[in-house]
Amino acid sequence: MRIGLQLIILFFLMLVGGAGWYALMLSAADGEGDQRPSMAAPVQIAPVERDEVLRTVESVGSTRALESVTVTPEVSGRIATIHFAEGDRVGEGDVLISLDDARHQARLAEALATYDDARAQYARAERLLATNHISQAELDQREAAMKVAGAQVQVARAELRDRQIRAPFDGVTGLRGVSVGAYVTTDTVITTLDDLERLRLDFSVPERFLPTLQVGMPVLAYSDGYGGAFEGEVRRLDSRVDPVTRTLRLQAELDNRDNRLRPGMFMNVDLVLEREPDALLVPEEALLLEGRGKYVFVLQRGEGDEPDLVRRQAVETGIRRGGRVQVTDGLAEGDYVVRSGLQRLRDGAEVRVLNPPEATEGEEVVAAADGAEG
Repeated sequence: MRIGLQLIILFFLMLVGGAGWYALMLSAADGEGDQRPSMAAPVQIAPVERDEVLRTVESVGSTRALESVTVTPEVSGRIATIHFAEGDRVGEGDVLISLDDARHQARLAEALATYDDARAQYARAERLLATNHISQAELDQREAAMKVAGAQVQVARAELRDRQIRAPFDGVTGLRGVSVGAYVTTDTVITTLDDLERLRLDFSVPERFLPTLQVGMPVLAYSDGYGGAFEGEVRRLDSRVDPVTRTLRLQAELDNRDNRLRPGMFMNVDLVLEREPDALLVPEEALLLEGRGKYVFVLQRGEGDEPDLVRRQAVETGIRRGGRVQVTDGLAEGDYVVRSGLQRLRDGAEVRVLNPPEATEGEEVVAAADGAEG
């Protein structure tokens, strides 16, 4: 009996001790719960910026020299002197090639001598006519002979000029295809000459833009070989629409005084239809779509110990360009929108900003934000 009573007392003490231990465990768990980190969603923000935005038509085109010619001789002959090197910048009228002209120099000398003799005979005839020693008819014959001799001089000089091949305009010479001593004909290509200070840019746009097209519209051209844009303007519009592609051919001119571009280059073209100089812009990744509506999450900074929150804001958008989108309604300059960490956000959600506005530029927060999204 005494042993049974002892067992009952022992069992009761175990129950009381277990309940105390369980209560102690709950108390410890509650203490740990008070120390758990905040559930605020980590986000990265971006400011609403004011900048110029362009409404453009995208196209592709190719460059051509403003003036371009293949240089060939007007007469046949043997090359005596080459006066240029490949890539030289030459002026209008500069001599490029001289052909052997010894025979033509002799012909000119002969023609000049004949002309001098004819002129002297005409002068003598005029004096004889004054004293009635010759007739008027003979004087007329001497005058005609003088004029024929003068014409022969002009022909000889023209033939001599043809022995020199000159630049028809200011430009840059290309590769030459001849050497000194070579015999050339009128079909022989000496070199090419291109005016490269301004280039023509040929491109096409769909016919639906025809009502807005006009001479003087700005053009931005981009080359894979160079960074940045080459600026120009439309100078010519074709008189007809291509019936196959339903596009209109345009020709712009680009300033190329720095000689970076060459004829024949492929260019990406933006024809500027409209400029919005004072647009509000946000990153494209900050924009969310829901049905036909568009919205962003706007940051609301907490004061003091209050947490940062986000507010869902409906917006209207305009032109998209370069990874940014124009916001025409719903935001103001100085607002901050969430650009990453959007997956778990809702209206009024608490957030932890990884790149607060006061953070120093260049702080490495992008990697942290990307990790938060994952």
